[in-house]
Amino acid sequence: MSFNRAQRRSETRKAGEPLSHKNAVTFICDFIGRNMYQIFDQLVAVHAPLKLRFTDKFIADNKGLEKKYPGHAYDIGCTVNKLPVLVIEVGNVGDNSKHNAGHKDQLINDGIAEKFIEEYYPACIFIRINKDDSLEAFYLKKLLWKKSA
Repeated sequence: MSFNRAQRRSETRKAGEPLSHKNAVTFICDFIGRNMYQIFDQLVAVHAPLKLRFTDKFIADNKGLEKKYPGHAYDIGCTVNKLPVLVIEVGNVGDNSKHNAGHKDQLINDGIAEKFIEEYYPACIFIRINKDDSLEAFYLKKLLWKKSA
């Protein structure tokens, strides 16, 4: 029997997404669904996650993306006619999610993902929210009320 750590690592339970992150995403999606017309002027589709693939031009302009980051799954996205009008990333530096400072690759990926939204969907609002703050309806009202098209 081998006790090689690298060999045994694949047999351990993977942590995945923390329950607190899932709860925050679910709460925000429910909040958007209940308050859609206070947030938007029209009916939107709410996606959790919203998966977008980077364009070939964006990948070419940002070296190294083709293998490591060909696209991004945003935590929450609201679309009108398949175009994003609001994108929310839950988790922020300093919390205990995968987005904390100890996960450099995730922070780089998040920065690239934000840059893609800003360049290719300029009418889309990008919000990064701490998952602890996301569970307060008052905070979400302040953040989201009539912010989007």
